[in-house]
Amino acid sequence: LSVSHEEKRISLGIKQMVPDPWLTINERYPEGTIIKRKIKSLTPFGAFVEIEDDIDGLIHISDISWTKRIYHPKEVFKKGQEVECKIILIDIPLHRIALGVKQLHPDPWENLDKKLPINTEIIGTVCKLIPKGLLVDIHVDDETNIEGFVPLSHLALPHIQRTEDVFVDGDQLPLKVIELDMENRRLILSVRAYFFGKDKEQLQTYKERILEHLKASQEEDNEAKEENIGGQAQESNESQVSEDNDATEIKEENIQEPSKTSTEENNESEESETNSESSE
Repeated sequence: LSVSHEEKRISLGIKQMVPDPWLTINERYPEGTIIKRKIKSLTPFGAFVEIEDDIDGLIHISDISWTKRIYHPKEVFKKGQEVECKIILIDIPLHRIALGVKQLHPDPWENLDKKLPINTEIIGTVCKLIPKGLLVDIHVDDETNIEGFVPLSHLALPHIQRTEDVFVDGDQLPLKVIELDMENRRLILSVRAYFFGKDKEQLQTYKERILEHLKASQEEDNEAKEENIGGQAQESNESQVSEDNDATEIKEENIQEPSKTSTEENNESEESETNSESSE
């Protein structure tokens, strides 16, 4: 590669023995090409896919889904999994290839305001419990599923503090669309708004069903606590018994036979002398 007479150094290279694959990457994989490759590694910001030897592409976390909020790629992908994706950008100077999964399908947000206008009443399925409320899946039509958010204050349960105490994944809720932000892609829904103006019996039935979930959850928590306390008490008793046994063994080892008194020694000596004289 280069020769330095002053430093008496010669630089050699192995990769230069073959053509640079990045120079013709656009010819082999034009933008828009759909490929199916294995995931090489997962990071908090995306998934790296091996396109060729020594050439990887990145599926950024924002290019995984049009509608779902992905917090980490591991929620969707696994290392070694084959994934179908589209090449959306190639940067030859920086040796970067951007891939996308959501680009395989049309963007459902483009005409969502026509399919799901404000005040639309719909059924949502709980898909994730978060501290501020619930994330729900909304089935708009055969081609469109959207993830929406139900704030804690719009669950029509004034005393609820933790959603996990009341709801589980898969629960279905009656909802009304109260906000649709097309620019920021946010869909806000409300149980409280759904029941507004309806018969109180419907709202009461909903609350009773939810309270049954809450009661069952509390009973499970209490049983778990009792089992935990019982287990700890048993371990404590076993430990105490073991310590007592160890202490008893130590005491027995320390007990020695009582030493003979001087009187007993004198008596034994006299008996010995008497036996000797008698023998003579």
